[in-house]
Amino acid sequence: MWSAFKADNPGKGGEDLQIYFGAALDYCEAETNIRAHGNVCLHPRTGAPVENPYLKIKASAVRLILLSRFGGLAKSGLWRGLERMFQAAPPGVSG
Repeated sequence: MWSAFKADNPGKGGEDLQIYFGAALDYCEAETNIRAHGNVCLHPRTGAPVENPYLKIKASAVRLILLSRFGGLAKSGLWRGLERMFQAAPPGVSG
């Protein structure tokens, strides 16, 4: 997926591509976790309800993804690949 994303963006700075690619992966991982466990989940040791820590990861990824410096990147192929990669919903999540 990385190679295809890089090939779709010839002449673009490698650092910008790596930042965007990493943010997109973080976003998908966070979204998958939030769908599986909800916005509020149970603390693993105490069992107390807490805000899902992946909400902050998702918010951080969204901020990076929406940076204007990424406006000229060809991204549709990357998002299609990520969609396929994360297509299988975790157990207990309907899609």
